[in-house]
Amino acid sequence: MFAPKGLVILTLLAAVLVSARRGAVVFALAEVLTPVGLLLALALAWAAAAALFSPDIAEGLTLWLSILVLFGAGFLLLGAARDMVPAERKTVTAGLMAGGVLFLTLVAFEVATGGILTGWLRDEVEPELFNRGASVLALFMWLFTAAFAARFGRPWALGFIAASLAALFFLPMAAATLAAAAGAVVFLAVWTTPHRALGVIAIVSASMILGAPFISLWLFTPENVTSWLPDLPGSWQHRLYVWEFASTRITEAPIFGWGLDASRAIPGGAAQVTNELVLAAPALPLHPHNVSIQVWLELGLPGIALFAAGAVAVILSLRSARLTTLSCAAAAAALVSWLVLAMLSFGIWQNWWLVVPWLFAVLFVAALPERGGQRS
Repeated sequence: MFAPKGLVILTLLAAVLVSARRGAVVFALAEVLTPVGLLLALALAWAAAAALFSPDIAEGLTLWLSILVLFGAGFLLLGAARDMVPAERKTVTAGLMAGGVLFLTLVAFEVATGGILTGWLRDEVEPELFNRGASVLALFMWLFTAAFAARFGRPWALGFIAASLAALFFLPMAAATLAAAAGAVVFLAVWTTPHRALGVIAIVSASMILGAPFISLWLFTPENVTSWLPDLPGSWQHRLYVWEFASTRITEAPIFGWGLDASRAIPGGAAQVTNELVLAAPALPLHPHNVSIQVWLELGLPGIALFAAGAVAVILSLRSARLTTLSCAAAAAALVSWLVLAMLSFGIWQNWWLVVPWLFAVLFVAALPERGGQRS
């Protein structure tokens, strides 16, 4: 809630601790050889190549090394989660329930008091300080929900969903609320018709990932959207211009991209996008605020193809996993919530944002029961 960037330190420390556990290493290597693991390995290999033609090769390689370390830590923790015994899983589930209640309690207290706890840590309490915490809640609410359902039943799960949506409504980040709402729709769809819903989600996700630049250039252009929504806030108008600018640059280097971390140095990115905006802002401020556009801009067609394939592989893997229906619905909802947030906010290479889905996957595997008591 208060320091999401601290998740990176916790993740690395936890990975160091579990590295002494032989079962964790064995299972981690097995995870690398799964379809999703191999796609991630290919993506890392291509990112390394893309760093070599980045505008700043040293910065590109440094970024790649940090991604490699975080992915290595993620695989180790995932292996440790696979290696857990039932007693350890019960402890993790109990911790998730306690964490979920504490998270919502802190949110309610901060909203009611105007951020009094945050004020003790910072000189000034600005609404943007809660954005990262709201994003984590929009994703982890599905993990907390499934933990409550596993221990106390479905009514508790539905109650936690309602409480989380209410908390997000009062937090000043519309993207997190939208992501959680999209997750809620997916949760209900997968809960009622899992096989068919997962197929639809896979198709829609791949279409959005691959089509994001074209949507920005042909449909959701700044002119079109502002004509539909004339009162759109200046910050959202700016985002539309950023997507349009970055998508245009994609068309100039669609196959290989501009290089890893090239968003910071794209020609013309520092120019002010328009004089009509409420705020003066550059055409491309560090990153495009859209994971699909950023991946295609920097890693080209191979990068975006691997990203889309990875998303589809994760979604379709839920069909064959021996999950309870509610656990499957929670996993799908979390994936869609993350994807919505990633297409609206944050740079994909921010360390804290990279570890969030890894931590979700690790805790999901560690805590949630599967059908028949078996684990896939």
